[in-house]
Amino acid sequence: MNEMNASTRAGIVNIRVTDITPEYAEEILKLNTSNRPIKRTRVDMYAADMMSNRWQSNGVPIVIGTDNILKDGQHRLAACIKAKSTIKDAIIIRIPCEQSTCYDIGVARTVKDTASLMNKKDDIFKSAKTMGTLRYAIVAAMPSTRADSTLSKSFIIDEASKNKSALSFIHRYLNGNNKIQGITVAPVWAVILNAYNSGYPYEKLEHFCDVLVSGMTEDKKDFPIIWLRNFLLSAKAGTGTRCSSKDKFLRTQNCLHKYELGIDTSMCRASKEIFYKYQLPEEI
Repeated sequence: MNEMNASTRAGIVNIRVTDITPEYAEEILKLNTSNRPIKRTRVDMYAADMMSNRWQSNGVPIVIGTDNILKDGQHRLAACIKAKSTIKDAIIIRIPCEQSTCYDIGVARTVKDTASLMNKKDDIFKSAKTMGTLRYAIVAAMPSTRADSTLSKSFIIDEASKNKSALSFIHRYLNGNNKIQGITVAPVWAVILNAYNSGYPYEKLEHFCDVLVSGMTEDKKDFPIIWLRNFLLSAKAGTGTRCSSKDKFLRTQNCLHKYELGIDTSMCRASKEIFYKYQLPEEI
């Protein structure tokens, strides 16, 4: 354990770098007497990262005031206990109470902000639409017993790094000059992302997307795509049948699947089977 003291105008700050075991976390949490209510979804998110060895100490300390009250770190400590995992090289500081009254008043980081901190410079990491589509694809493949709130920003970014080719494919439709506002919905492009990763014929998938965003074709075989486009646009404008995100996902999937097989249809209802599914990591 490394330890040092530093002088400030408010008093002495004690800084320690140490490993926090679940047992030690329980001891520190006994000082958690006047904090905000714990958010269980945040604890689940941190615990999931700890259990899959994605958690890393990033320099943000566990803060205890000179009044012996825990000021910051309750979610990390609770996750340590839930995951039965040791937080390596954690920083614990004890600071004068005058310096512990301004926590969590800043703006939360987005996935884009976190990607920048992780030195991810590709355009796909800078697009909220592209990263949002990936998140939807992952969530749609998760067991119903799991909540998407357990997915950390760093996890989404790691998955994006593994799927750069597929994300680059949909990125140009979501952010390029040929985008159309009504079709930039995550459930639709999540299906296309999954299909790309499933080995859907590239030229056929590209043509499907071109017709979907442009609405232009002279081939009767493309009419199911036009029907899907009109359905999505009317649902977006509120002039057609209201449908959930899941319904849009399943209708798009059914249309894409029938188009791949060359099945002629003028209607593409929501499918009951998942034809294209995101491949979840084993540890999720």
